[in-house]
Amino acid sequence: MDIRDIFPDAILADAPRFRAGYASFFDPASGRYIHIPEKSLTDRERKLLSAFLTPADAAEKNRLNSTPEQERWHRYLLGGGPLPDGEERRIRFLHFFIQQPIKQQEFIDALQSFLQEGMVVVWLDENNGIIVERESAEPVAEEEWQSFIEAIQSDFYFDVYFYRGRFFPADEGLKDRFRREQAYFHTALKKIQNERLFNFERAFPVFLLLSDEETARNFLAEEWQELFSGDYELLSMIKLFIENNSNISSTAKMLYLHRNSLQYRIDKFIERTSVDIKTFHGSVSVYFICLFGEIVRKGDGFPLGG
Repeated sequence: MDIRDIFPDAILADAPRFRAGYASFFDPASGRYIHIPEKSLTDRERKLLSAFLTPADAAEKNRLNSTPEQERWHRYLLGGGPLPDGEERRIRFLHFFIQQPIKQQEFIDALQSFLQEGMVVVWLDENNGIIVERESAEPVAEEEWQSFIEAIQSDFYFDVYFYRGRFFPADEGLKDRFRREQAYFHTALKKIQNERLFNFERAFPVFLLLSDEETARNFLAEEWQELFSGDYELLSMIKLFIENNSNISSTAKMLYLHRNSLQYRIDKFIERTSVDIKTFHGSVSVYFICLFGEIVRKGDGFPLGG
């Protein structure tokens, strides 16, 4: 049903337009604003509309999420909104934290000049936000982010920290993955000094060491499913590769595989998971998850806490 079936004088718009004599609401389902003449509304109807729509003045308190796409992502991640439609490519979240009050528009302008087309900046609160990046043939490289952070600090004299997330399918599990990355990022912020750009490989071991037993077990279980989906043959291959100091030739020989075949499988694992197990930090993080997977396979329980 169209709102104009009930209020024929209503105006639908993609942006707020505060007009005298109009009551304005934001519809999170469509991402549009609805403007209804005050004379057409009773107090009871206004209260009813406010129960399932957001009054526009309240929506505009989060003024930096001013576009429908920003609002849809904000409501999906922090509220009860649905996953934005039309997301067929994998998604990566680039989380950021700004330590002190800033002129936010200046920061947004700097981001917009750096970001690739199609990226969306979503503010979670005054100090925290994310950048939604769709997977492309040429994603922004880690070195480029490092250079951007240095430029921000040099030009604006404030500290900004980023967590470069992994690419994930845009499905019903995306919000849980967002939640995990937020936990990794904010733990790393507190404990890893003198760094401005974090990722899973760097933050995950620190998160495990500082978590209680139940939290560590739950996050390991989620990452075990995320990376391996219960595939014990893949686990054995990756674990052996790490134990052989990422040596393709010796690992292939032990697995009775051709070197090129193993190289292809390792590369596909890195591409699918966005975790580079050829690096020290990547191999350490995934090795923890491999050990957890072996414990699951043996049915021995979880050995933390004695």
